[in-house]
Amino acid sequence: MLVGSINGPGIYNPRRNPKASMDRRNLVLGRMAENGKISAAEASNLQAQPIVLNYKKPSEDVGYAPYFREVLRDELKKILKDISKPDGSAYNIYNDGLKIYTTINPVMQVYAEEAVAAQAPQLYRNVIRQGFVKNGSVWNKRDNILDAAMKASDRWKNAAEDGLSDKEIRATFLRKHP
Repeated sequence: MLVGSINGPGIYNPRRNPKASMDRRNLVLGRMAENGKISAAEASNLQAQPIVLNYKKPSEDVGYAPYFREVLRDELKKILKDISKPDGSAYNIYNDGLKIYTTINPVMQVYAEEAVAAQAPQLYRNVIRQGFVKNGSVWNKRDNILDAAMKASDRWKNAAEDGLSDKEIRATFLRKHP
């Protein structure tokens, strides 16, 4: 499939155009059999297989300065809201090939993240020692924050897909997990 998509990555993208991708993959397998790289039986067997994708949406919190990037994204959306492309359509910060230059220094960002990682355990221990954190009262009158965090979690989404009710899903958050 990868070899077949070289001539047209967009056309033969298995997510966007599964039929064309399958046809192209089968063409490549047929040509491999014709040229003696694989047997005709092996080509036939492989052509009968579905294309299985193990696609995971890229996480926004991975990479350099996720908070900085999030703020930048919001600022760009505000700026581009009032600017149109020559054809009159709106700019898309993901698809329009914009080049965005920032003040962030990746080397210094790595140093900063390493410093935070080195200090975080001690800071965590200091916070945990505080009484309102130990007894859980830190969350008093903040149910909306906890509720939003639960609903945004993968656990909530997976449980909802499995057909559990909101009440049942909430109960899973109250049980201790290793």
